[in-house]
Amino acid sequence: MGLLNAIRGKRWILKPHAISVGDHAARANLFQVRGGFAIPITLAVMFNDVNVTMKDLLAAVEQIASMTGLHPGRPKASVLKWQSQGNDLGGAVLVQRGCTVVKIE
Repeated sequence: MGLLNAIRGKRWILKPHAISVGDHAARANLFQVRGGFAIPITLAVMFNDVNVTMKDLLAAVEQIASMTGLHPGRPKASVLKWQSQGNDLGGAVLVQRGCTVVKIE
């Protein structure tokens, strides 16, 4: 699956501070897509991985079956490990060429 196909038909989650990136290492947005969520992470020029936290998504956390990272130039997605802390969900995400798309299903 291509990076742009992962966010096809997206709906932006417009909650304040719905997603954050540690140390302001990159930019990220949270979108609802068919079957779950997508998180495009961009502008991570100086970093190989970034810490991402999604806030107040308790209902979504209970329904997560898989989390994968889609990278430019790679045919296969990588499986991501995340931790829940109360209503928040967070983890480290590998970025390549300054970007990745996290797919949550």
